[in-house]
Amino acid sequence: MSASDGKAKRDVLEQLKRCQHRPIRLIALDLDGTVYNDRKEISGQTVQAIRRATASGIHVLPASGRPLDGIDPRFLAIDGVRFCIYSNGAAVRDEKTKTIVYHRCLKKETLELLFDQLECLDGTFELYRDGSVYASRRQKEHWETWIPNAAIRAYVERTRILVDGSMREFYRTAGGFVEKVNCSYGDPSERQKALERLQQIPGIVVTSGLPENIEINEEKADKGEALLALARHLGIPREETMACGDSSNDAAMIVKSGCGAAMGNADWQIKQLADVQTCSNEEDGVAVLLHAVVDWNAQFGL
Repeated sequence: MSASDGKAKRDVLEQLKRCQHRPIRLIALDLDGTVYNDRKEISGQTVQAIRRATASGIHVLPASGRPLDGIDPRFLAIDGVRFCIYSNGAAVRDEKTKTIVYHRCLKKETLELLFDQLECLDGTFELYRDGSVYASRRQKEHWETWIPNAAIRAYVERTRILVDGSMREFYRTAGGFVEKVNCSYGDPSERQKALERLQQIPGIVVTSGLPENIEINEEKADKGEALLALARHLGIPREETMACGDSSNDAAMIVKSGCGAAMGNADWQIKQLADVQTCSNEEDGVAVLLHAVVDWNAQFGL
């Protein structure tokens, strides 16, 4: 760790002293804008910090808006990483036993309303279903316009399962558990139109992980509820949990965890909600945070 990283770690430790009175035994980390740098990479320093944290007995896990299929296998392969939260907290999976620990999915009647209101707009309409993402083949030709971020577009191209016809037709035929609906809009006015239409639909929570997208989950499905469900499963008190993120779909877990952490690159609203703040995703902020937590826990004999 460099001298500048050492100072950053001491800054986080000072913040922990002001707000935290117990050890931290469970840490949920957002991926995009948090664990990943701007090139969608997990740095070597971050991997080493995760290994150090898990070796000390801390449960560290990804908590992402991505589907299960989109969780980086490099993260899940790190020694000690066992669980993952995906689809914005709609599900938690035990990667050791390959079983679902927690699941909150959109209701059929809610999906029909979403099809009515959003599928006709000038943007993507994707179903996060049973851990994978499905998109209409006929929408692919518009992805360059609707998904302006080149790195995100490349990720979408790698991970989407394309189906013929509309998403409504696909869902009515295939069924399954829909964890999330994701829409992206190249035109901000079209995105605003979608947000206004969503106000008419009960029983949902609407967040964003990127400036151009909208993520729709069942109203009680969020990363915070998922984190608390996993904590109960592991017998860990809420006061000994931590969550770190950068955008609105991280707000629930930052507020509901025992100690909320914001990245240096986080939205200003997220920084206001957090108890502590670390460096940016381009400065290995997650590594700085994890090293600080391990040192913090040492005083409790952990």
